[in-house]
Amino acid sequence: MTKEQKLDVIGVLLALAGILVLLALFSPNQSIVVSTIVEYLYYLFGLGRFVVAIACLLTGGWIILRHFNENLPQLEPEQFLGTILLFVGLVVRVRLNLSPDAAFNSSRISNSALLISLLFLY
Repeated sequence: MTKEQKLDVIGVLLALAGILVLLALFSPNQSIVVSTIVEYLYYLFGLGRFVVAIACLLTGGWIILRHFNENLPQLEPEQFLGTILLFVGLVVRVRLNLSPDAAFNSSRISNSALLISLLFLY
């Protein structure tokens, strides 16, 4: 498989994952597997779980569309890393603003998540 074909497969898988996660998030009836996935997304990202699903869909679509349009902007590694850091910072900030006591007293928050929260707080 060539590099272009591998990127196409990754793009399709990302777009498909984004669609499936969005459907799972908005589904009123969830199986055990789907509810577990949605629960993990909630514990990892909180309200940002919707952003993660949309980002997967948009990234997959962008990878697929690059074949059809040569004028799509190229993404530099620094821009990608900056976007990830901005997302993590915003998710931590929203988590702390919505429930500051629960963010530190929750039994479900891991030590690494607490450390990341403290790094972005200060």
